[in-house]
Amino acid sequence: MGVVVGVALAAVAGVDAWSRLGPLRGHDPVPGDWRRATQWVRENTPKGTVVINGMTVEPSVRQWMGFLTRRRTTYTPVPTSEPIARLPTAEEKVAGATWVVDLRVRKWVNPEVQREVFAAGEVVVSRIK
Repeated sequence: MGVVVGVALAAVAGVDAWSRLGPLRGHDPVPGDWRRATQWVRENTPKGTVVINGMTVEPSVRQWMGFLTRRRTTYTPVPTSEPIARLPTAEEKVAGATWVVDLRVRKWVNPEVQREVFAAGEVVVSRIK
């Protein structure tokens, strides 16, 4: 019985500690336009699509791109403890792709190379291949 009471008290104390972190509640690192664009990619592109997520992507979004689109990306955040030399390059990933899409802010879109297929506010999804 004493163990059960101890566990219950620890649980209540834990809830109190987490509740003091209130300002973190509701924080979304991915702004709405980026979330809508990644959702469009996830729902409207073939599984073999590669997403270019280079330096033109919002920094807070870049690391989440693969997770949000459920597609391979040209940049994958890898911990320094992992053997980076064995990872495929961006060129190798794109070479075998059925589709290649790029997500970026409209001002960085080059219409001579990129064909816009979807826009969410200022975020544009362009098909390159």
